[in-house]
Amino acid sequence: MPRWAGNLVNDMIDVKLVLKAPQDASGFQFDFDFFSSEWPNYVCSNFNDAFVAYLTSSTTTDTISYDSKGNPVAVNILGGFGDTYQTQCDPSVNNVTATLGASTGWLTTKAPIQPGEQFTLEFMIWDAGDGLLDSSVLVDHFQWLGGSVSTGTTPVQ
Repeated sequence: MPRWAGNLVNDMIDVKLVLKAPQDASGFQFDFDFFSSEWPNYVCSNFNDAFVAYLTSSTTTDTISYDSKGNPVAVNILGGFGDTYQTQCDPSVNNVTATLGASTGWLTTKAPIQPGEQFTLEFMIWDAGDGLLDSSVLVDHFQWLGGSVSTGTTPVQ
């Protein structure tokens, strides 16, 4: 389990791919969009479902999909979508509504690898704090890259 997972992980799914890079590839990229029904009620709580991509290669053994602070992509960084819902955020305020559920919008992760090497890429998603209310991730548009590649996650260009 990666270092940031802690003891609050429930219902973890780990899709592990073993890939061999082409001889002319120095990196790869993919797009993803993380969705959760825990937003906005559980922002800044222990119920912070998350997603990461984890790379094990000859030069890297670490998370390659993360937010701007190096944390897993999680409920705390989402924007809203869908129907409105009475929030539980501040019980002293009546009639507070927010959009139920949210997504990151499409993001791109890039990471370097050695040409021709075999490496492991894992996509992990989990419920944090409980096994209730679901989250999901769509992964799309995997590509091999040439040239200089740096690890990072950015909005789709």
